[in-house]
Amino acid sequence: DILASCRPFIDFYLTRIANNEPGLLQLSLVERYVDDSSLSLLVSAMENNTEVKTLNLSGNLLTDKSMKVLWEALKDKAQIEVLILDGNNGITDEGCLLAIRLLNQNSSIRQCSINCQNISKCVAQELSDAVLRNSFPAEYKKAILSLEPDRNPPLSIDISGANKTNLAGLSMLRKGLLKNNSVTQLNVSGCCKGEKAVEELADIIKHHEKLSEIAVASSGITDKGAKLLCDALKENTTITDLDMTDNEIGDSGAKHLIDLVMQNEMLSHILLNKNNVTPSRRSQVVHSLLLNSQPLKLKQAYEPLYLNSSKITSVIIDGNTPSASGKLLNNISCRVLSNCLDGN
Repeated sequence: DILASCRPFIDFYLTRIANNEPGLLQLSLVERYVDDSSLSLLVSAMENNTEVKTLNLSGNLLTDKSMKVLWEALKDKAQIEVLILDGNNGITDEGCLLAIRLLNQNSSIRQCSINCQNISKCVAQELSDAVLRNSFPAEYKKAILSLEPDRNPPLSIDISGANKTNLAGLSMLRKGLLKNNSVTQLNVSGCCKGEKAVEELADIIKHHEKLSEIAVASSGITDKGAKLLCDALKENTTITDLDMTDNEIGDSGAKHLIDLVMQNEMLSHILLNKNNVTPSRRSQVVHSLLLNSQPLKLKQAYEPLYLNSSKITSVIIDGNTPSASGKLLNNISCRVLSNCLDGN
């Protein structure tokens, strides 16, 4: 009997595991006819084991019942890093979903393989995504999982604590955000270094329908990156606050922001501290933001002054009656206009 012949080998390993044998880092029971009952004995032996990091149970007789046992045994087992269950054809989508649940709970598992004939491509991809998530910084993983359909929809996503750019993580976060319209605040400060990362953020800005606040501080954003974000913001009608503190934006990047504000009336706050913007250009950014609270006629008067002040000889702002938005000229209007005309 083949099963009986394998039993002494299994018992030998069970004893070593139960004794927490030093240096026993890998448990390999490949094609040893391990079934659901044998697995129960195995996890009981592993209860107090702190050595084993790799568990290879490929080519055995495990089923979905075994996956439930593994979930309960390994969800808090921080030392397990590799779990290989290929060729256990009694495992179906139900068991694979338990493995995904295990990976979501236990971030120490960095490799998990369940290549079995009764697992659908869709669930296999979910497992692959779960494995990938476990390679991300904890802040990325937490944010991505919070966007899952079965979770309470979050209002705010903050991965700034990672202070690290992970392109695969940003890409997965982008996909989650574009499927979830509940989020209104997004903080990716320190996590968007490099053009590819900025492109991921720009795509979120361009297509998300509820975001109102974006923070992308301390990310090495250059003038080119500022242009990418400004181009995306021209297509967004919900974002009001933009934090670009502590980047590498110069006057050219600030000019893109001014042009953006002239087109996008929703923007009301932009933070540009600790950049390479000159005081005069920063003042122009402030003035353009102030104009977003002003009537259209004042904005129309400001634009030629900003673009070519040396050739302007007269400014006419008539019809100071409430516009469709109910905006009237006020003391801010006068201060903005005064600053525009200063030196002209």
